[in-house]
Amino acid sequence: LSVEGKEGNTLSVFAAGDKACGVTLCGVKYPLQNHTLHFSNALGVSNSFASNIANISVTDGILIVMWQQDNITDFVDKLK
Repeated sequence: LSVEGKEGNTLSVFAAGDKACGVTLCGVKYPLQNHTLHFSNALGVSNSFASNIANISVTDGILIVMWQQDNITDFVDKLK
């Protein structure tokens, strides 16, 4: 998953189930490489964009991804 944002804006990643394995985050202040995120662990919370694109991948499990969007109108227009 590639997510567009503004450098410095917040990005958080959570395991949707008990755990998500093989989580890799690139283009963020605190990158992860092939990490296991547990539902009860806050490791993926309050990261931030290090560039305008963050790349997120997971090999097993489901992630919930939330990020700050400065201009919601531009974001909604991109979804159309």
